[in-house]
Amino acid sequence: MSVFETVADLVQQIRAARQGWQGEWDDSRGVLAWMDDDGADLIVIPKARTCGTHSEDAWLTHPAVFLVADEPRTRASQEVALASWALDDGALDAVLAAEVDPEYARAAQRAGVTDAWQLIEAWRDGIPIEFLSALAGDVWAAR
Repeated sequence: MSVFETVADLVQQIRAARQGWQGEWDDSRGVLAWMDDDGADLIVIPKARTCGTHSEDAWLTHPAVFLVADEPRTRASQEVALASWALDDGALDAVLAAEVDPEYARAAQRAGVTDAWQLIEAWRDGIPIEFLSALAGDVWAAR
């Protein structure tokens, strides 16, 4: 299974799972994912769901993958964080169809662009990474 199929499968599982409490999703095998504790708009996939499935380089070819990290909880070895927009209806397919560069998508996430449609528009308009933070937030909401 490719990284793209894996991410699509994980997103489908998360969206289908019963949400136990705010910011955490689980199924019969335990926690599927949780929102990042630091308040970032990230969906963190637990190590048990990702360990050994792909290399870090393979994960980072996907624009929805914000990080593959190496510290406890949100940055444990082989845990993968997805941008929260990946769970929005049609967002994952739209970003993939727009062929948004994964590095650009991560830079946009770090800059505060956390909506897939904003990301696609910025990518298509050729907005340089350095200007993404100026475009995040209320300026986008007015559009």
